[in-house]
Amino acid sequence: MVGLDEEIKELFLKQQHEWYKFIPALFEIVKELKGHTLDILSSKLEETKFGVRYFFAGTIDYLKKHLDAMSISDGTKLINLYRSIAHLKGNIPIFTYALSERKSDPRYIQFDKEFVDLIDGFDLVFDIDSPLKNVTDAWGVAKQIKVILDEYKVPYYVKSSGTRGFHFIIPYNYMPEINPLELQAIHYKVLRNIGAIYEWSDYIDKSVASHPKTLIKCSYAFDSANISLPMNDIEFENFSPEKIKMEWVLDNIILKNRGLLTRTYGLSEEELKKNVKKFLDDFK
Repeated sequence: MVGLDEEIKELFLKQQHEWYKFIPALFEIVKELKGHTLDILSSKLEETKFGVRYFFAGTIDYLKKHLDAMSISDGTKLINLYRSIAHLKGNIPIFTYALSERKSDPRYIQFDKEFVDLIDGFDLVFDIDSPLKNVTDAWGVAKQIKVILDEYKVPYYVKSSGTRGFHFIIPYNYMPEINPLELQAIHYKVLRNIGAIYEWSDYIDKSVASHPKTLIKCSYAFDSANISLPMNDIEFENFSPEKIKMEWVLDNIILKNRGLLTRTYGLSEEELKKNVKKFLDDFK
């Protein structure tokens, strides 16, 4: 474990185990994964890197099986849970856990080959990280981005991305009904242009819109003692790094049926779609 004290590693493993045994957290993770692949990758703190793509986690039972298969129950690996930015039409296949068998499975090969053809939409994701690797610095830019999104009244939810930044996510179902790859190209332009206009290019990660198979951290995932926590307006405005620590979340946040806290401003879906289109048109 590079740069990580063994005592700290043991603490993180214990916390990770505790978090992923907490059923309300698992339910919230599953809700976001509907129509998205679950992808389990090694924590950046792990020396030995590993990653398994394309899990189906449409129910809590499947999610629990995946976590057990990836050695979460025996407390030996630090992992991160990611999910596809792409939303897929149809069912996500269920593959074996054995990595060698998985990659040679004809169904896996076919799914990987046809992945782009299965996409019916992309979330627009503002992935905000500080070039100083300081989450409080990232929060300063995130607050300004939130003002823009609220002025346009676009539907979004905002969450801590883990240890260093924030994600603002406008869900795929509010996007214009155009070819998904054309839509992703528009998303890239929007991220690039907003970064250039407001001089936030060092904070906005454009790579999240650069490839159809891009991943982001799952909401409610555990990451090195922190939780990728969706926040309401009050929680966001009063953010501090301590308030995304796992122990603080368990003690202070009611997770049951909490959801993603998507802002809709009391507007209809049709009105929200119009707002998203105007937002994209203005910045693309």
